[in-house]
Amino acid sequence: MNSHRPRDGDEPIPSREPNDRANDGSDDDEYQFSNRVDTTRDRDRSRSRLRRRTFLGGLASSAALLAVPGSAQQASGPAREMENLDRGVVAVQTDDGVLVRWRLLGTEPDGIGFNLYRDGQRVNGSPITSSTNYVDPDGSTGSTYTVAPIVGGTEGEASEPADVWENNYLDIPLNRPGEEYTPNDCSVGDLTGDGSYDVVVKWTGESNDNAHDGYTDPVILDAYTLAGDHLWRIDLGINVRAGAHYTQFLVYDFDGDGVAELVVRTADGTTDATGTVIGDPDADWRNDTGRILEGPEYLTVFDGSTGEELVTTDFEPARGDICSWGDCYGNRGERFLAGVAYLDGERPSIVQCRGYYERTALAAFDFRDGELTQRWHFDSADGWGEYAGQGNHQLSIADVDGDGYDEIVYGACVIDHDGTGLHSTGWNHGDALHCGDLIPSRGGLEIFMPHESGPHGATMRDAETGEPLWTVEASGDVGRGVAGNIDPTRPGAEAWASNGVGLREGGSGDRIADAPGPKNSLVWWKGDLKRELLDDTWIGEWDPGAQSVSTVADFSGVGSNNGTKANACLSGDILGDWREEVLLRRDDNEALRLFVTPYETNHRLYTLMHDSQYRTAIAWQNVAYNQPPHPSFYVGEDMDEPPTPNIDLVGAGEDGDTTPPSAPSDLRVDETTPTSISLSWNEPSDDDVVYYTVTVDGQAETIVDVGVSTVEITGLDTGTEYALGVRAVDDASNRSEAATTTAMTADGQETDDRTDGAGPITVEGGGADIWGQADAFHYYYTEADGDFDVAVRVDSVENTDEYAKAGLMVRESTDPDARNVMIRRTPDETSVQWRRTPGSDSQSTTTEAGAGESEIDGGTTADSWHRLVRSGETILAYSSSDGVEWTLFAALSVSLSSRVHVGLAVTSHDEGTLCTAEFSSLTGIDPANSQDIGAVSVSGTVDDGRASGPEPIGDNTTPPRDLDGDGLYEDIDGSGDLGSTDVVDFFDHLDEPVVTDHVDAYDFDGNGRISPGDVVDLFDRL
Repeated sequence: MNSHRPRDGDEPIPSREPNDRANDGSDDDEYQFSNRVDTTRDRDRSRSRLRRRTFLGGLASSAALLAVPGSAQQASGPAREMENLDRGVVAVQTDDGVLVRWRLLGTEPDGIGFNLYRDGQRVNGSPITSSTNYVDPDGSTGSTYTVAPIVGGTEGEASEPADVWENNYLDIPLNRPGEEYTPNDCSVGDLTGDGSYDVVVKWTGESNDNAHDGYTDPVILDAYTLAGDHLWRIDLGINVRAGAHYTQFLVYDFDGDGVAELVVRTADGTTDATGTVIGDPDADWRNDTGRILEGPEYLTVFDGSTGEELVTTDFEPARGDICSWGDCYGNRGERFLAGVAYLDGERPSIVQCRGYYERTALAAFDFRDGELTQRWHFDSADGWGEYAGQGNHQLSIADVDGDGYDEIVYGACVIDHDGTGLHSTGWNHGDALHCGDLIPSRGGLEIFMPHESGPHGATMRDAETGEPLWTVEASGDVGRGVAGNIDPTRPGAEAWASNGVGLREGGSGDRIADAPGPKNSLVWWKGDLKRELLDDTWIGEWDPGAQSVSTVADFSGVGSNNGTKANACLSGDILGDWREEVLLRRDDNEALRLFVTPYETNHRLYTLMHDSQYRTAIAWQNVAYNQPPHPSFYVGEDMDEPPTPNIDLVGAGEDGDTTPPSAPSDLRVDETTPTSISLSWNEPSDDDVVYYTVTVDGQAETIVDVGVSTVEITGLDTGTEYALGVRAVDDASNRSEAATTTAMTADGQETDDRTDGAGPITVEGGGADIWGQADAFHYYYTEADGDFDVAVRVDSVENTDEYAKAGLMVRESTDPDARNVMIRRTPDETSVQWRRTPGSDSQSTTTEAGAGESEIDGGTTADSWHRLVRSGETILAYSSSDGVEWTLFAALSVSLSSRVHVGLAVTSHDEGTLCTAEFSSLTGIDPANSQDIGAVSVSGTVDDGRASGPEPIGDNTTPPRDLDGDGLYEDIDGSGDLGSTDVVDFFDHLDEPVVTDHVDAYDFDGNGRISPGDVVDLFDRL
């Protein structure tokens, strides 16, 4: 075994997985907007594959910073069409009062707050900003609640009133088509255009699996409002066989008119809600075994509000020769999947699929302006042989390569948005599939699946490349498997499966415990961010300490579907806040029962239905072996800031207003730097505008409040042209046309003569290193508030070790593990390093994880002139060979407090030895504090050519310190902070020579002498 341990993280490290990013809590790929606003690119991916998030915190204003980080995959490119939902208010009686929950819409600004009204009277004292739920202890089942948004101090229109449910469920009465029928899979969509969800129910009577002969009852599809109003009924007829693998129905707004359509495979005899029959009403294509292996197949779009046929075309992928699919009796060739995918990045397309055990085929369609047209066709028999036999009993839809377009995750292979193969693993078919940001410490998305056969029992792979992250061997069919964050003590998601696979840590694949008994589905139910287990009519949670599962809810009076699969009719974020509801059939089969959580939460997320990956997952959840939905981002206690959906709402929504406001005018570029662009615009006169959205290259959207018409976008690439846009958004979430412009950042070269500065300065420093999770060095510094610009020449660094370091450092505090950025020189070269979060691992321009931040090839330079510039949340590091012509080295987004420490840092990288570093031409600061940071056994020193400061006062052993560099030593006890003890010590020794002999050091009131007025002035400073 190679036992060599690198002495410094800057040394070469082994290659890691593609797109791996350091687990340092950083957001390397982000835009940020502020008024200021900062944005840093994902440098491991192309510019078009930006990912972004927005922190949901306080109200955005001209002084606020809105970070848009991105560890979860988020589609780049134009905004995606999405439903214009209402507030979704739901109120249930609990032991503590009435729990009221509502939606935060994906287009609403970060700083939005809410008022809650009971029977017309406000119940909250101040706007609700940290969650979208509220427990009203004085509420009752006779109360009625409304919710009103507050943006920029102005209250908007209240929601529709919501009555209180006596129990945490709602019964939705059904019109049962016959005693032989039971409600099976369900889906939701806005079928009436009012912003609320309606339910489409698949009724099944006698049905059969593809492996078995037998006649079946016709499949019936019904639509209901949540109040139980029966909207329509469609009978698929005798020529569509009933079973889990035959009828995959899609409910989605495919044409962007604000009303969802139903899309499903039909045949001769299918009858729409108006009585219109598709094809030959008298045809019977069933053979003597009850199978349907001949006759026409159609794809039909039905009107979501009426159930009327809108358009029908021939179904693709077509059956053709049934024997070409792997058998001649219709087991393999009559297995269908379906999904909704944003193949053009903006509008949803229909994906229909046939076959997965052997031959595999997919076809994509668009429904636009009343026409149904085919976009592309994929067939493993047409030159894609390696994709045969890789499909599952379900699929997933996700933008796995970050290009802004959705791919189809087809089990052990992935089909690209353009209908070509993206990757195929050859690991074969499986019965379960999970795609999401399962390992948030690495870039992009991951796919977990168990396998029925092939080289592996269960696998975790990179969703873009198919590269295995870990695999588990098993003998025989691993029939069940789940991945989700169920253990808050471990990072990221966990994955577990049957047949001895056990419970695995998502990132490493290490075995944690035996697999939890339930291996079915997942639900966000309680108030925390972990996910609970959903199985049959039961919800439980994993206890990592006891390594067992406990019951959270056990629903009575209801049943599950699909035999041993024990599925709910649907689970998802249907009402209320971001938590999920569970829709089950009542055990008399005369109603659906919608269960909602009775738990309060202090977490606030946008409705998951405005995350396109999650929303399309709800659409495909009914397909074959139902699987839980996963959003495009990770949810957990260790999550990054939740993402802002990049969406455009379509439809009238709750208030019926569809008129967009006027666009901002005269969008202009006020200033550009190597990493930032400042914009301003004229506000429209519309009085219903509530905020503005700002985009860069059509993505990385953020929010600016009305009344604020300027924004600074920082963290940009140097010398790069950007397309910029600003839209106005009104109180009905309508968006204006974009005001657009383009601008180019400066090229990173700057002329600034910094050769006339303080020096020479000699600093001796010990300590093991400035690196890792904690530092040990000597620091000669001052405090700076806000932006700064500091430069120095590092004349020499003693070679106590090849990783001895000296240079400029900005540091949030003097704690050893504090955030910091340093442009440092070793005995041989100059580079940049940083720590973005306290206690996390350092990175640098010479490590694999940090190399992408360097604007200089190779991440190093021979330049001896160093410069650090703070601009809001961005630290710019420059180097120069002459102190006049400066080259941008790195632009780093680091969330430092306003007041920081800035100065000269030296470490010997050899504990017990001092390293001597010589500096000159220091400009921008006047350090006055000399201090060892961290575990340093040999104290460092500073010689700046100036007289030494005053000696210790009273019983103190540490000399007083000048904390702000103004020449006055306010830190009397030398503790590093100004406190009440400093005032007391100064007063107690006011008349003693230790004070009176140093008038220049203690003349706080500036009258030229030591007097009680100096005590008063020192107290005022405190």
